[in-house]
Amino acid sequence: MGIIALLLAIMTPVLRYTIGYARGFRCKMALRNTAFDFRIFADNRFFGNRGDDTQLPGQRFRLETFLEAEYGIDEFWAYGQDGVADFGDTVAHEMMQCPEVHTAGSITLHKGASCSQGGVQPASAVSYGFNRNLHQTQIIDSRGRPRVVPAFLRGDALLQTPGIPLGMDVDAEAATARGVSPFFTAPDLSLAKSQKGGKYWFPALRHNGQANVSFIDGHVASTADPLGPAEWRWDYEPAQ
Repeated sequence: MGIIALLLAIMTPVLRYTIGYARGFRCKMALRNTAFDFRIFADNRFFGNRGDDTQLPGQRFRLETFLEAEYGIDEFWAYGQDGVADFGDTVAHEMMQCPEVHTAGSITLHKGASCSQGGVQPASAVSYGFNRNLHQTQIIDSRGRPRVVPAFLRGDALLQTPGIPLGMDVDAEAATARGVSPFFTAPDLSLAKSQKGGKYWFPALRHNGQANVSFIDGHVASTADPLGPAEWRWDYEPAQ
């Protein structure tokens, strides 16, 4: 019995790490698939349905519209006549759930609403956040005052710029506790790293102490410090 107990004590951390590694790999694949979908959505040669954004001039689109397409909500509703659908029952949408976030069956999708308007609930159970600087941008208005406005993306510029983060593991509970949307995250680069990036920065290091981060060019990286690599363009803001 003592030998068995010793073996269990030795093997348990190894098994825990192995299971965590496998879940981290599945998460990487999910984020890579999302990045691939984004490249198709953003490419003016290949995109299909951009929902309401089809009416925007200059073939521009919004990041949130892409998220609506991935979840199948709002104008992309993919669940028949029902007004509410349980997320996770449809295999095609499992890539929006990290296997380390144990919320299977607890997320519901709501017809006619965007992500930020309650289309995915509870928000505290969301797995992935997307680059907030691609969702909103700051301008100086006619009176010289800074103002935050929606960002309208141009696929040609985005797809040709290396190092732009797209999505990543996030701590959605931390975001909702701060009263902000878990769907959009980015560091406030004016703050010191010791201040952890600010109100809208809530990465989750849930894969053996690391977070997975996807990029617009399609690759996915794992890191314990998403603010570390200088070549990661968290500062990228789309031209309006």
